Amino acid sequence: MNLICRNNWSFWKKELIIVFLLITFSFPKAGAIILGAPVTLSTILYGVLLLVFIPCFFNYGKNCIFVTCYYVTYSILVCLNTVLQIGNLPLKNYLFPLVVAFSPLAYLVGKNIKYECCVKILSVSGIIVGLYSDLQWLFGITQTTIPGITLALGDSWENKPIGYGFTTLHEATKMPSTAQNGNNIAILCVLAIGILLTWLPGCKRWFYTKWISLGLFFTALVLSGARSSVYPFVCLLPFGIYGVWKQYRSGGKREWLTLLFTIVFSVLFVLLLLQIPQLTPLANQKTAVDYVEEPSRLIADIGTASGRTDIWYNMLQTIETQYSPGNWLRLILIGAPGEEMMMGGEGLPLFISMFGMVSAGLFMGLFIPIFKLLKNFPTFVWGAFSFAGALAVDSGYNYPPILIWFFLLLGVMITHNQVRNVR
Repeated sequence: MNLICRNNWSFWKKELIIVFLLITFSFPKAGAIILGAPVTLSTILYGVLLLVFIPCFFNYGKNCIFVTCYYVTYSILVCLNTVLQIGNLPLKNYLFPLVVAFSPLAYLVGKNIKYECCVKILSVSGIIVGLYSDLQWLFGITQTTIPGITLALGDSWENKPIGYGFTTLHEATKMPSTAQNGNNIAILCVLAIGILLTWLPGCKRWFYTKWISLGLFFTALVLSGARSSVYPFVCLLPFGIYGVWKQYRSGGKREWLTLLFTIVFSVLFVLLLLQIPQLTPLANQKTAVDYVEEPSRLIADIGTASGRTDIWYNMLQTIETQYSPGNWLRLILIGAPGEEMMMGGEGLPLFISMFGMVSAGLFMGLFIPIFKLLKNFPTFVWGAFSFAGALAVDSGYNYPPILIWFFLLLGVMITHNQVRNVR
């Protein structure tokens, strides 16, 4: 019986899928910096997987003409602004539109992967990611680094937004786990928590693996210090609670007791970790001592979310003072005409600057399939909305495998939902 994919593929193709899922979820940044650009094993495997799936793409394209035209238009518009600026940008900037254009194809890859296979591998990855995040918090990020695996060869932690160098009391406050960036690992955590809560394992071994993984994903989320993901995740918590009630109301006592135990144990475990002389990174990027000496910094950090709320003000200022009618038209269609016309440094303003308002609208349209899951799998929708909230203020869409995670899991869930409805 084929437990991995929905097609009767050869053994090596099935093994490729397993390796890709395990690497992409567990060690997404394993690789090296080559010519100033990151080359990761996850991205290479994704490229190979896309070649394997070419027949599937053509079949899907012939059957869904509207979706094909939509995607082709989106891809062309995303890449057009960068093409017109060839020779004026650093190498990594030419890779950004390719990431944004090709990552949504992971949706079709996910539609061909069986739900049970995906959640099992994700639960194993949660244990790896969570335990490694705990080790980083306890023993230090640089001390626990595995070159080429948890940090790309040729890269440095000093270039990462992990609170490095903020104090002399400890080296950093935002645990990146295996993703090199606290914001990245937080995105995986919110998506993983959402999808794992939809899973009701049939055997005892996977039952306990699931709940251990959920507890460790929660721990990694807290230690990541990524407010861009945590804030929408917490704000949408009532929706998540509703989703848990709806999905587990027909379950037995074991599910509810294990859920309660996992929540209590995870919270106590996080509180225990935070007894180490560091203040939780969710509120700041300095230690408690630093904030006692400089309390105004704490208020400023919380109020502006590390300056992210300012990007919207800067966007309006740039449009008002620097944009002519011609620049406005270009911004709408393909993006800003140059670096000096960029509106803000992250999130949606940066997306619009790089790829244009039309591309931004088409990109948002790619999230529409989420609403098909509202009825049966609201916890996944909870994680997906938290992910969307993170992208509004963070530029994770430019870096693989952030979008690949989302579209892959969305494809898995959409097909699983269709199979469930047929039954």
